[in-house]
Amino acid sequence: ATQGETVAGDGKKTTNANELKRLWDPTGIAIDHDGGYVIAEPKLHRVVKWSAGATQGELIAGTGERDESWSRVGSTIEELDTPSKVEVAANGDYVILEKNRVSRWVPGQKTGTVVCDGLTTPAGLHIDSDGAFIITEKKSNGRVVKWAEAASDYEVVAKGLDNPSAAVAVNGGYLIAETGSSRVLWWPAEATSGQILAGDERNDEPLDMPQAILPLVFMPSPAPTSVPTLQPTPQPTPVPSPQPTPQPTPVPTPQPTPQPTPVPTLQPT
Repeated sequence: ATQGETVAGDGKKTTNANELKRLWDPTGIAIDHDGGYVIAEPKLHRVVKWSAGATQGELIAGTGERDESWSRVGSTIEELDTPSKVEVAANGDYVILEKNRVSRWVPGQKTGTVVCDGLTTPAGLHIDSDGAFIITEKKSNGRVVKWAEAASDYEVVAKGLDNPSAAVAVNGGYLIAETGSSRVLWWPAEATSGQILAGDERNDEPLDMPQAILPLVFMPSPAPTSVPTLQPTPQPTPVPSPQPTPQPTPVPTPQPTPQPTPVPTLQPT
C-alpha cells in the first residue's frame, strides 16, 4: 500500500470522555479476538473498542473519571487511573496497565479487578504464554518484572536497564526495548545481563529511542540443522519359486516266477 487507512477516530481530538467518535492522545492498542481495535486513552481515563468499519467506539473500561484510590490486588474498581497500555488475554479479558497497577476486565462488565499493584513508572505490558504479566518499569527502577497470574507479588527478571519501554517474553527469555540506550536487548531467563540485538553500545549505529517491540519469528541462537545419514534402501527378500510336487516312484508289479520246462522221458528203442 502507498498510504494508510483510518480505523479509529477522525483525526481530531476530544477532551470529553463521553465523546466516542474521537480519541485523545491514545498510547496503547491491541487487537481483540474478533478483529476489533482496543485502545487505551490515558488522558480520558478510559479504554474503548472500535469494531472494524465502525464510525464510533464503544466504552469497555472506565468511566472517564480518574480513580485515585490506590486500590490493592483483588480490589474491584469502576474507574481507571491513566491507562497507557492494554492487552487481550487468551480468554478475551482486557488487561490494562495503569499509573501504578494492572487491572483485568471481563468483556461486558462495568467493573474490573486489580491484579498487580505497587508498580513504579510502568511503561510496558505483555502477557506471556503462561498468562503471566511482563511489566517494564522505567526511570529510577529500570527493570522488567514478571507477575504470575493470581500471585500477590512480582519477580524481577531483568534490572539495571536504561529507561526500558517494553519487554516481550519469547523462547525462554526476554526482548527488551531500552529507550535510554537506543537499543534492543536479548535477556535470557535467570541471566544477570543482556545481549545487544539492535543498536550499538558505542552509539555508532543506534536506534532512535525504541518504544515498543513485536517479535515475528525469533531464535536467539539457532542450532544448526543436522543432516540425517542416508540409510541404504533395503532390498526385498526374494520369494522362492514354487517347486513341483515330486511324483511317487511307481512300484513295479511283481511277475510270476516262471515254471521249469519239463524234461521229456526217454522211450526205449
